Order: sequence, then C-alpha cells, then structure tokens
Amino acid sequence: MKKKIKNKTAYETIFEVCILCGKKTHIPIDTPIAARQGYIEGSGQLCSGCYQRINTREKHEKERTLPDDHHPFKNPVGKFDHHSLRLPVV
Repeated sequence: MKKKIKNKTAYETIFEVCILCGKKTHIPIDTPIAARQGYIEGSGQLCSGCYQRINTREKHEKERTLPDDHHPFKNPVGKFDHHSLRLPVV
C-alpha cells in the first residue's frame, strides 16, 4: 500500500536584520512600519538591544544638556532676565 504525500509549501518567515549590529531581529519583514518597535524612519530596523542602547544614550544626553527646570529666559534664581532675550537687530 502506497502512502499519499501531499505537496505542502512551507513558508519560512524572514526576519529583519539590525542595521547597527547585523543580528536577526524578532520583527518579520512583512510587518508594517507603524507596528514595529525599534524602527528608525530613514535608517531601518534595530534589534531590541541596539534600540535600548540608543534610547538610553539620547535620554542621558538630553538630561545632561537641559536640566528639568531650564528656561531660556530665566536666570538661575528663577526671575525673568531681559538680558537673555536675543532680538533681531533692525
């Protein structure tokens, strides 16, 4: 007795590759950009590790450059400083 073998086409899921480190990500290539985590428009897909590293670095750089209470028109005491205004010369 012969067994019937059905032809089944196996579809292999292709995953995106991280643009920084080259590792395969967990994001299928056919996932819409809006539904992806770690996608940088104009650059491409990042793995979770690189995405976390970049976001952490950007957060620390922002914290270093501008304190939470920073305002461009206030002096350190918190009063309005008219000397800090830069108006165009006419």
